[in-house]
Order: sequence, then structure tokens, then C-alpha cells
Amino acid sequence: METETLHTVAGDVVAPADLQIPKAREVAAVLAPGDFPFVRLVECRRHGAAEIVVVDVEPEVPPAPVHDIRATERIAVTFDADDVHQPDPRALRTDFPYPPHITLHLEGEARSICLFEESYPEQKPRWTAARFLGRLQLWLSRTARGELHAPDQALEPLFFSTGNVLVVPAPFFEAGAADVPERLVVCAGGQGAREQALVAAAPDQAPPNSETLALAGMAFTAAPRTHGLIRRRPRTLGDLHRYLAEAGEDLLAAIRQRLRSWHRDGTVPLNHKLLLLLRMPKAREDGGPIEAVDVWAFVSHDDIQTLGADVGVWTLHDGALGLNLVPDAGRIGDGTQLDLYNAVSTLTRAHAAALNGEAGPDDAAVVAVGAGALGSQLVQTLHRSGFGRWTVVDEDLFYPHNAARHFLPVGVGFPKADLLASALGPLVDDGAVTPIVADVLAPPDDELVAAYETADVVLDASASVAVARHLALDAPTAARRVSVFLTPDGRDLVVLAESADRSTRLDHVEMEYYRALVRDDRLAHHLDRPGSPVRYGHGCRDTSGRVPQELVGLHAAIAARAVRDALQTPDASARVWRAAEDRSVQVVPIDVSAYQETTEARWTVALSDRLRDAILQQRTERLPNETGGALVGAFDAQRRRVYLVDHVPAPADSVEQPTAFVRGADGLPEAFEHVAAATARQLDYAGEWHSHPDGHSTRPSTDDVALFAWLSDHRLTDGFPPLMLIAGDGTALSVYLGSIPDPDA
Repeated sequence: METETLHTVAGDVVAPADLQIPKAREVAAVLAPGDFPFVRLVECRRHGAAEIVVVDVEPEVPPAPVHDIRATERIAVTFDADDVHQPDPRALRTDFPYPPHITLHLEGEARSICLFEESYPEQKPRWTAARFLGRLQLWLSRTARGELHAPDQALEPLFFSTGNVLVVPAPFFEAGAADVPERLVVCAGGQGAREQALVAAAPDQAPPNSETLALAGMAFTAAPRTHGLIRRRPRTLGDLHRYLAEAGEDLLAAIRQRLRSWHRDGTVPLNHKLLLLLRMPKAREDGGPIEAVDVWAFVSHDDIQTLGADVGVWTLHDGALGLNLVPDAGRIGDGTQLDLYNAVSTLTRAHAAALNGEAGPDDAAVVAVGAGALGSQLVQTLHRSGFGRWTVVDEDLFYPHNAARHFLPVGVGFPKADLLASALGPLVDDGAVTPIVADVLAPPDDELVAAYETADVVLDASASVAVARHLALDAPTAARRVSVFLTPDGRDLVVLAESADRSTRLDHVEMEYYRALVRDDRLAHHLDRPGSPVRYGHGCRDTSGRVPQELVGLHAAIAARAVRDALQTPDASARVWRAAEDRSVQVVPIDVSAYQETTEARWTVALSDRLRDAILQQRTERLPNETGGALVGAFDAQRRRVYLVDHVPAPADSVEQPTAFVRGADGLPEAFEHVAAATARQLDYAGEWHSHPDGHSTRPSTDDVALFAWLSDHRLTDGFPPLMLIAGDGTALSVYLGSIPDPDA
């Protein structure tokens, strides 16, 4: 390194112990003993609010490297004080090469190394100093061999890439509609092969820039009619009056009364036209029960001022209106032409529920996180069935490739949340959808906090472990959490729901799901990834999976029912639906265990009840001998949490004696390889456990202390604390994490 020209590192040199940023301190602490493989601590610096740890890394360099990576590379890692941006490793050698996955922020600066494809929030739950340093050494080694860049990946860019129907508002169809005048505008709809559609709406709800016709609306309910006789449609208001008069009804009296009130109150401009909604109950036989109600809409050609004169309410003379004290009985509307439309109500949540076979709408306030392929289709299915009052949260914009699988209108370049809300809100008359364009992993703003506070359900459709874990543990809401996602190939749907009282949280259910992937043969290859992804841009993460829309649509439909069903029971639940090549589906239910949590060495330990029972049972079965095995679990370094989920029993070559247990290794590596592969490394080796004989507590023995020392050394390169579980007399069980008491104390 002495003969190479290096970039200058900014800031003042500080002692490792004086570092203030947690991740910088962790890296320095891991390297301080000098025994971490292939990485050595050089110095530490502080520059403004940032802190920098300089290291020498020794990659594996072949005799003829593809890229000019040296036997020792000096790297300066900058840490953000707020931990918003990921640690930034920069190669200090001034002639460092330009291999793939290098960022040059400004000409003349040290080149930044891109270690991870995942975003920083996705890295955080499993980020440790040891893993970070190991990844840095691996990046340099693979770059030297030319193996880092995927064969299917695009070349790195040179620069930064920056019959006539009138749809009527639902209140017209309600029982009191005859007494509720409405001011409406009619917007031109579409022209079909045989029909035209118009849409009537309140003035403030009319689509912008649409062709409109101002209307004043009223409803009239006729006496029941016996079906059978089909009349020629009335052409004028007089025709309609005469038809209704045959049954003794006086339509003109109702219209005259309404026109007088509009003129007196000034509530409706007289240049509007009349929309008359006629409801006609029908019976099968004379005097029989009402079986249906025909609803028809009539729209006058003339405005109300002209129509009022045609029915004798007032007289027009040289443009002046004179109100008649007594209506002119000879004027019955024969000069007022009417257009007839089949009136259709806008969709209400109650009607939507009925059309979907539900007893009624569900008013649960739902915050849906994620408006992607599955999320957008799931939300729209539930919304259109009358389920939920929705708030949709998503930070992403809608890009052309999203149209392959998203339920969103045309709106390329606009926020997904806004597009989904604008698409769904108008579909249901009383079902407005609130969009929030936000990153849920960022500190919540007032709008998101308010949504959380009033939520009954938080529905996670983000397909992100980081987001699901955040919603389970960090989101400021008492709402019940449900998570819905597809596997990478789209073949399997997963629905995880925590208990209604949140005693078994979503993160607990997540761990039980991972356990099932390890143990249930029906879920073999569940998380396998399909072939190479499709790239839609130049960025490292600009990829999208090869998942057929038919699978997304199939699983979105299943998920809609699954979410409803999960919320109908207070218990936590987990299920997987697997689609075969012919798209038949098999459901795999997962038994969910409760978890008990304790605090140990400033870590929260979550222990599965099922695992506890299994350990105690194995201890009992092996008495008077001691027994034990290896623990399967997950560490969340960001939140200092460890989940103990399962165990691998004592291998066949273990030694079990009344006063000693030595855990063997026969088949153990293979067992944990299976665990890691089945769960995409979400579960892994977590520690050791063993039992003590009857009459003995869970206090560690001298041998236990030695074992714990071995565990500490073993965990050094992982960065996770050593963990030991001891089962003692009866049902006693203790977890030791990070440290262990002196047996002689």
C-alpha cells in the first residue's frame, strides 16, 4: 500500500472508542482484536456529522485478474449519523479500476462500491458489521475474477440515469328520494353498438372538461302495476301524465309543486333541464306482492323555465316570468318532449356487497401498504365487494412495465397510490379511497399517523420483509396486521394474520411460516426463484420478475377471500395456496404457535411455545441422560431481537450421559443447509441447547461455560451474540445470550 497513490480521507483521526455512530463503532469493535479474517482496521475519522472507518481488505486475487484488484485494497467506509443512507465503502486507490457496480459521484473522488442490490431498509434487519465486512471482501474477490456482474444484466451506464342508460346517484333510489331535490349535471358517456350511456353527477363531482348538461332532479313513485302490458314510450310530458293518470296518479301536480318550490327558494336555476326519475313497482298478479321496481329516467328537451310555462305554473311574456296563482289546467306538458333512459344507480357499498353475495358491507378502516401487482388487484377486489374503507399507502410511481400486472389506470409517471384511489373511488358511490404517497419505513407524517390511529386493519401487500417487520413492531397503531404476498415465481400465495389481540404478532406468524417451509414437504421449493428477471432500466434494481398475470389475478382473488376469513377469527393464522401448472390450487394450512418474550442482555428473545414444549419433551424422554441439540431461529440486528423457532435434535453421534452431553455433528451441516435453502436464509443456526438431569436447575455448569466460550468464538464472523438454552428440573428453562454467569459465583 505504501507505493500506491491513495485518495485523501477527510476529517480528523479519532480513537475507535470515541466513535459515536453505532454501526461505525460496531465495525471498529469487530476489527479491534485483530482476528477478523481478511480485514484489518487502519484508522477512524470524524468529518462533520459523519464518521469514517478505514480498513485494508485482502481479497482472493487470481494470477491473472479480470479487473485490476490488488492483494490489499484500502477502503474508507463512511457512516451516516442518522442511519438513513447505507454505509458507503469507497476504494481509496486513485487508479482503482472501473468494474461493474462502481459509482463515481464526482470526477476525482474515490469510487463508491455498490455492495448490495437490496435497498438499505431491506438490509437493516440482517445488517451486522461482520456481514458487511465479509461482503466487502467477497465483492473484491468476485470482481477480481470477473464473476460479480450477472450474465443477464445490462451493461452499466456511462452516466447516472436520471340501449340508452342514465347512471343516477344512488340517493335517487332511496325510500325518501321523492322529497330530496338534486342539482345534477349529465356527462356524456360512451356510445355502444346499440345504446348510449350518460352519467348524472353532482356538480362538484363531474369529470373535468367533460360535456355536461345541467339538470334539476326529482323522483316520483307510481302506484303498483301488474306486469304484462308493454306501452309505447311516452314522447312528451303530457303522454307520461296521461299514462299515470289511468291509475289515478297526478304526476303534473307533483311537478307543479316542485317547480314552485324551486322558483320560490331559488335553489335551482331555471335554465336547468328536468330529470324525472320514475319508480314503478311491479306485481306478478293484480293485488299480488311487489316483486320488482322498474326505474326509468326522463330528461326534458326544454329548460325548467319553458317547462313551467308548458304545465301552467307560470306565464312567459317577453322573457318575463309571471307566476300563476292557479295553474292553467289546459296546459299539461304536451309541448315538452322527453328522452327516455334506463336509470341505473351508482354502485353503493351495500349494493356491491349484495352483488358479491355478502350479507352487507364491512366498514373496517383498512390501511393497505403496497399498490403493486398483487396489492392493487387485491384492494380493488375487496373494495368492489363492499369490504373496507380504504387508505392506500405507496411511495412508488407507475411505470410502463407495471401495466403488465397492476390494476391501475393509464397514468405513467404518477404515484401508484393516487392512481389506485382515482380508479377505485368513483366505482363505489360511498367508497372514497384515500391515497398517501409515502415510504412507510420513513418517519410517518401527520397524514399517515392519522390513518394509523383510526385503522382497524393494516394490510401489508408490500412483499417486503423489512416493511412487514416494521409494520409488526414499529408502526404506531393498535390495528390488527395481515400480510399477503406471492413467492418469487408467483406460484404460491401466502396470507399471514396475527391474532386479534396481537398477543401473537405478525413477526411471530412470519417465523412460524418459515418453520413450515423447513418441515412441510408440501412446501418444497416454495421460495425457488424463476429464470433471469426482466430488466426495464439501467439501475441495479431495475428488474421485474417473470410472473404471469394469470397467477397474480388468480391469487388476488383467493387472497380477497382469505383476508376476509382471517379477520373473522380472533386467532392468528397462516396459509399457503399453491397453483399447479393447470392452475388448480392446493391450500396448505400452517399451525401457528404462540411466542413468549423475555429480555436478555438488552436483546428481546421470542421463544416459540411449540419449541419450548418440544425441548421439555425431549429432555423427559432421554432422562436420566442429558440431551440437547442446535437451535433454529432468526436475528434482527436492527431491533436487537432474536426468534427461537425450532431445533435440530441431538445428532446420532452425540454423547448422552447422566451428567454430561456432547452434541455431535452427524447430519447437522446438511440440516442447516436445508433450513437456509428452504427459507431463503431467513432462518439459520441460532445457538445451542441442552438439558440438566432431575434435581438440577438451569444454572450453567463449568462445561457450559466452556461451551459458551466456543459459541462466542463461533459467532464472531456472524456478528450475532452467542446463545445457549438450558432445560432443567421439571419445566425450568433459561436462555443465556451474550454472557453467562460464573458457576462458582
